[in-house]
Formats: sequence, C-alpha cells, structure tokens
Amino acid sequence: MTLVVSRPSSARFMRRRIPLAGAVVFLIACSSFLWKIDREPHFIDESAYISQTYFFTLLSEGKIDDPAWIEYPAVDLPPLPKYLIGMFLAQAGERIPGRDAARAWYLDQSIRCENDAMLRIARYPTVLLGGIGCAAIFAIGRIVWGRTSAGLFAAFFLAINPLYRLHARRAMADVPAEAMILCSIAIAAWAWRAAIQASSGSPNGSPNTPRLSVAKRLSAWVVAGGFAGLAVLAKLNGGLGLMTIGAIAVWGAVAPRRSRAKRLEFLASAILASAAAFIAFAALNPTVYARPVGASPRAYPGTLNQGIIDRCKTIIDHRIEVSRIALSRFPSDALPTLRDKCEVFLVQGFGRFGPFGPARSDSRIRFDFKQDRGASLWAPIVLAGLVLAAIRGFGRSEETRSADLSAPPGTQILIIQTLVAWTTVVLFLPLAWDRYLLSIQPAAALAAAGFIDSVARFALSVVRFAADSRGGVR
Repeated sequence: MTLVVSRPSSARFMRRRIPLAGAVVFLIACSSFLWKIDREPHFIDESAYISQTYFFTLLSEGKIDDPAWIEYPAVDLPPLPKYLIGMFLAQAGERIPGRDAARAWYLDQSIRCENDAMLRIARYPTVLLGGIGCAAIFAIGRIVWGRTSAGLFAAFFLAINPLYRLHARRAMADVPAEAMILCSIAIAAWAWRAAIQASSGSPNGSPNTPRLSVAKRLSAWVVAGGFAGLAVLAKLNGGLGLMTIGAIAVWGAVAPRRSRAKRLEFLASAILASAAAFIAFAALNPTVYARPVGASPRAYPGTLNQGIIDRCKTIIDHRIEVSRIALSRFPSDALPTLRDKCEVFLVQGFGRFGPFGPARSDSRIRFDFKQDRGASLWAPIVLAGLVLAAIRGFGRSEETRSADLSAPPGTQILIIQTLVAWTTVVLFLPLAWDRYLLSIQPAAALAAAGFIDSVARFALSVVRFAADSRGGVR
C-alpha cells in the first residue's frame, strides 16, 4: 500500500503559518521600537510635523480647497506623516495645533508646539509603520529566498539596524516611506513570482504563490502601485518603490524566452501600478489640486493657477532647492563629487549604519574607524548574499529555477531592488546625513539574510551528517 501525502493540505498549512509568522515579526518589532520610547531625545523635525497636523483636520473635514493647501508648509513637508500624527493625537484627545504653530516653527525652529505627552503619541504611528516594514521585508525575504528562515533573518537585520530603529522611534517621514516601499515590493514580488510559476508549469504546492488568475495578479500590481503612491505621499524618495516595482515588471516583460502573453501581462502590470501610484498620491494630497477661492497672500509662489502636473513639478523643484540650500549651509557635510558620495555610501552606509554600527552615531565626523569598523564584516556578508542571489537568479534556466523552490526566481527581484536603491542613493546623495542612507539598508538586510541562512543550513546539515555517522558506527 502506498502512502499518499496531500500537497494541497500542506500548502494550505504553510499559507496559514506564513502570515502568522509575519504577525509575530510585526508585534516583536513594534515592541522593540516602543521600548523606552520616552527616552528617545527630541529631534527638531518632529516638532515641524506635529505643528502641521492641522492638515489632518482639514482633510477629515473635507476642506480640500482651503488656502492652507498651497501655502509653504504644505509644499515643504509631505502630508502622510502629518495625517497619521494628527489622527493619533485626535484619537488620544490631544489638541491639534493650528497653522500659526507651523508659521512660528519656520520663524524659530527651537519653538515646540507639543508637550512630552503629545510627542510620545505622535511617535506611535511611526512605531507601527516600522513594524509593518519589518513584516514586509520578512515577506520579501520569504519570496526571494524561498525559505521562512531567510525572511526571519531579513526582518531581524532590519529591526536591529541602528538607523532604521532610530527613525522608527521618531515622528517623522523616513520610516513611513520605507515601510510603504517595502509593502509595494512585497506585493509586486508575490504577483511577479506567481506569474513566472504559472507560465513555467511549476506544481501548485508552493506556499508562497498559490496559482492565481491573470486578473488577480493584475489586481495585486494595482495594490502594489497604491502602496508605492503612499510611499511618495510620505516622502519624495518614496519614489524608489515605484521605480523598483516598475523595474521588476519591465524585467518580467523583456526577460528571454518569455511568451507574448506574459510580456503583455507584465507591461500591463507596469502601467496599472504606475496609474495606481499616481492616483493614490494625488487623491490624498490636495496640495496638487486644491483651488482656493480668491487671493491667498501666503500661497507658495506660482501655485494658485497651476494644474496637477505643474504642482507636482513645483513640489519636486522645491525639494531640490531645499537640498541646494542645505549644501551651502552645511558645507562640512556636502558631497559634491561622485567619489565623495561613494565613500560615504560604502563606509558609513555599511559601517555606522549597518547592524554592527553603534546605537548612537556622530555624523559630524565623516569617517571614524570606531563608528565604521562594522563595515569590514557587514559589507562582505552583504556582497556574498548578492553573489549568491545572482547565481541562483541568473545561473540556470528560468524553468529550472521556477520548479525548484530551493533556488527560486525571486532572487532576481533582490538584484533589481539593490540596483535601483543603491544606484539612486549614490547618484543623488547630497549630504552625509544618516537619513539619506536609510534606503540602502533593506536590500542589504535581504542579501545578508540569504547568505547567513544558507551558511546556517549548511552547518546544520554537517552537524546532522556527523551525528548520523556516529550513530552508524555504533
């Protein structure tokens, strides 16, 4: 008699276990970021965001044509963090600062409109989004490497990263943007791999990617695009999310030995994701479409009569101008040449801001062995992970990789994510400030996770082999 194992039952069990593991990652990460959060020193930009939470009031009351939407604060800081902080303050029964608080802050940045209790509440949404980012990178690691343990390693490396942890405890925009980027990549990677496996005839037992119809896969790309739009709504460098999922879709369309139907599906995915990202960004940002009635003496120059596209361009131009002014105000931190950018990227990005870096860093010192010595260990681990990903993702035919879950085609996604994030950061890195190097950390964590997981599995197999050999001798 032959014993038949039910693959569908096993697959259903795995599909239930993976979301549970993601929920555990989220809860542990949030608990870690929340631990002694009152002791986190106040940072000047936190007061800026809290002072502008009146935008949440305007949005919730439907006042989308209020003149405040085209004033300097609306153009200067992205709206999503202000909405989230305002919502949490309102739910806690705290007062929402008026627009005079924002004007006062721009005149004197030492002014604080919030007390310590308000600051603590204002940090809660960032803590939650920091946890969501860890859960999302767990999902990406699971898809990329095909193993739950690799996803757990990736989430662990991101959660202990001193730079990610620091910004997950501040009421600012950096971690919310990264969390939305990671969510968009996780969903796009899931849909991308489902499409590849559907075309390669791989068995329907993969716990990562149950067989999906084309309509469901395209819907997933729409959701991924929506998260990418929210990433931009949190911070302009959130555009890395759309750039990454767009590159994933384009690679899916141009890869060798792809059927015409599959190429069209991936091209449609890129278009749908881009449209969803723009709709999500524009719909929740009245700054790009508000039409105040009458004159607005405090309106940002030129915005009153601009359309949506021109206002988006104005916001981008403003951020470029702010960076240019910062270069002149902080010349000791300026990175004028490509060599300067690469040096900071390699030394600080993998040193003081890697998981082996100090809990508190001093960015006033450009290069410091005491702070950056962790790069000598972290950078080789990350590089080894990328080499392993390249071998598994491009070393064999796609059909073979798709059918073998130990070498999933998702490693190509890691290579794409790394190229997009790291190239963009290196080319546009204006100052040697920590926040600009945050976007290189997720890809590094994913690469290192795959390598460490492979080493651990190899070591475990050696131990088991040695144990079995000793048992055989006896």
